[in-house]
Amino acid sequence: MNQNEICEKRYTNYNHLKTSVLNFTWENLYAIRDVNRSFDFFLQTLSYHVVESTKIVKPKQKLIKQNWITSDLLKEIKIKNEKFKIWKNDIHNVQKEMDFKSFKNRLINKIKQQKKVFCRKNSK
Repeated sequence: MNQNEICEKRYTNYNHLKTSVLNFTWENLYAIRDVNRSFDFFLQTLSYHVVESTKIVKPKQKLIKQNWITSDLLKEIKIKNEKFKIWKNDIHNVQKEMDFKSFKNRLINKIKQQKKVFCRKNSK
């Protein structure tokens, strides 16, 4: 097992799994007379549907701390990310969209300004 596999997270969509299993035709299972083969078929089928309903997510790399990124900027980046999540949960809400976008634009300008100031100080 390599480092990437250790860091991966798996998320199962149980609603998709339930729908998938309910929509599957189980007549082939009922036609098998041997209990062991019947159980193997059931287990393979269920395992297949679990795999199909599971998403593997690699974690994002941590933000490399640049010298010009202050702790206040990091806090505002976290706030921006939370505002984005709130907006995405209610995608049709125009007020949440405008709130996120205006905050994001202000933050981008702050970051650019902070970077310019830092570069001026260090270039001297």
